[in-house]
Amino acid sequence: MKKTFFFFLFIISFLSCFSTVNAQQPPSNMRLRSKMKFGGLANIGGYTARGHEYALAGSTTGLEIIDITQPDTPKLIKHIPALQSLWREVKVYRDYAYVTTEAAGQGLQIVNLSNLPDTNVVYKSISGPDSLITVISRSHSLHIDTAKGFLYLYGGITTYKDLGNTAGAVVLDLKPDPLNPKFVGRYTANYIHDGYVENDTCWSGQIYRGTLTVIDFTDKKNPVTLGEVKTPLAFTHNTWLSGDHKTCFTTDEKPASYLASYDVSDLTNIRLLDKVRSSAGDNAIVHNTHIRNDYAITSWYSEGVLIHDVHRPQNMVQVGQYDTYLCGGVPNYVGTWGAFPFFPSGNIVLSNLEGDFFVLSPTYQRACYLEGNIIEAGPGAAQPITGVQVKIISNDMDKKAVSDDKGNFYTGQVSSGFYTVVFSKTGYNDIQKTFELKSGQVVTANMTMAIAQNFSV
Repeated sequence: MKKTFFFFLFIISFLSCFSTVNAQQPPSNMRLRSKMKFGGLANIGGYTARGHEYALAGSTTGLEIIDITQPDTPKLIKHIPALQSLWREVKVYRDYAYVTTEAAGQGLQIVNLSNLPDTNVVYKSISGPDSLITVISRSHSLHIDTAKGFLYLYGGITTYKDLGNTAGAVVLDLKPDPLNPKFVGRYTANYIHDGYVENDTCWSGQIYRGTLTVIDFTDKKNPVTLGEVKTPLAFTHNTWLSGDHKTCFTTDEKPASYLASYDVSDLTNIRLLDKVRSSAGDNAIVHNTHIRNDYAITSWYSEGVLIHDVHRPQNMVQVGQYDTYLCGGVPNYVGTWGAFPFFPSGNIVLSNLEGDFFVLSPTYQRACYLEGNIIEAGPGAAQPITGVQVKIISNDMDKKAVSDDKGNFYTGQVSSGFYTVVFSKTGYNDIQKTFELKSGQVVTANMTMAIAQNFSV
């Protein structure tokens, strides 16, 4: 993230506009349960224990612990103070929350959540001398390999005994004592902005190189790169792995940016499967995505939170949205920063940069798919036609598609029904045809297009 530019737009948004529960677009498959107001919010996480669900919202002045067990009447349990910063990230391991910030000198904050809902919450910061860690000054983001018990700090200026500064990744072992993590290794080859880690494998977003880079951290002191690929706008911000580990999803934090999906079954040949923008605003900036039950739940700044059905990752279709920002897409670094979807209840919590906190109940709906192949009419072998525009005529959220170099196209629609579909390309006669699309089903449409005839008068 370009901090100066981000801060400038952030200030403009406060002076010129405000967030609201009223969306630019009607809420789709999302129901607002409640809203609270804070001074300013960054990213958001969650914690569940003893029958309670808690949102953990990073604010400009610390961590807000909010009981959302009753989603219509959330309750602020505790404010954990910290140095002021626009950036704050939080992840949970067992009964502990780990909080990072860009505020120099704050270090890594650790919050013991085991006493909740009692307000007697113990916390500490690692920012000074330790048996292995000399100083953790600041860090942009983090992720936790919960199965292995290792915490990964990213994008910080972190100083260690006789090791110098690290802007890539620093690995801390949480297992012996979660309140006193121990340094076990680091990655220094390139800057990592954020990354998803599971079973010692880091799916890193190397934002300034514009790559999804996969790193093996089995040997924490000697990590090895397994493969990488450029993302669509070469500004790789966030990554998340599918449940079957066959697909990795990325976001590029730029205007007119994409949520992208990649086949990662062969790390020596990572392949782009699909890339999608917000159907409501093609100039919008995507931020962070999370995957739950083959749905991508993505914070999309001025577009709010979007849900895509990604169980067919080669054909991602938007099936839900709740917009939290009143003033549209300019400036773009406004609105929803984070969306956390992993509560047992299924509820989603959102954090807006402007300080609004939302609890939503989503309806996860499978998309209606239209896929097929387009060839040229005429004698001899059928030739695939690339670049054919495939448009579903609909007032609902839809997805524009273009046939690839093999003539294949992939598109879809959120609602079942009969739809007119137009196939068009310069030099060919348009085709208009009606299809019945049904939720969770793939309709195959293999089309033949004729070359347009030129006539002299």
